[in-house]
Amino acid sequence: MIPLTTNELKQHSNDLANFGENLRKMNGSGKAFVNVTVVVVAMISAVIYLTPMVAQIA
Repeated sequence: MIPLTTNELKQHSNDLANFGENLRKMNGSGKAFVNVTVVVVAMISAVIYLTPMVAQIA
C-alpha cells in the first residue's frame, strides 16, 4: 500500500474538519437524525459484541 502524501493527508484533515463544522451547523431535525443514528449504531454494536458472551453463559 502506498503511503499518503502530505497534501493528501492535509486534504483528508480539512474534509474531516469541514464535516465537523457542518454537523454543528445543522438544524434540529438534522441533529436529531444524527443522534438517532449514533444510538442505533451503538445498540447494534453492543448486541453484536455481547451475543457470543450471552451464548456462552446460557
